Amino acid sequence: MHLTKPLNKDNQTAEELFAARNERLHRDAKEWLMRTTENCTILSIFIATVAFAAAYTVPGGPNQDTGIPILNSKPFFVVFILADVFSLTLALTSVAVKVRNLVFRICFSRANNPPILEGYVCCFLFKT
Repeated sequence: MHLTKPLNKDNQTAEELFAARNERLHRDAKEWLMRTTENCTILSIFIATVAFAAAYTVPGGPNQDTGIPILNSKPFFVVFILADVFSLTLALTSVAVKVRNLVFRICFSRANNPPILEGYVCCFLFKT
């Protein structure tokens, strides 16, 4: 255990030297991550939209007299419904997580120490 931080000849610690040399790389990585997140969010919303529409327009259509789907007794219909529910759940969860991350970034981007009330509101509203 060191009581002091070792410094180089320019009077920098290892963390400061690393941050200074890799600042551009860090900035490029943040930009790439933002673009990737935006694309994944758009894809998640598209998948959720298709899964939601598929739940209301079932294959084979409904029976005109009863309203029950025609393929209700077929085993592949159950597989379709389960896959549709699974995809809709995962897509909406992905969108919710992305929105939560966006809200946290907005709440905590103003300063290193955000106002207490704002921090609590963000934590309680978007707690996972």
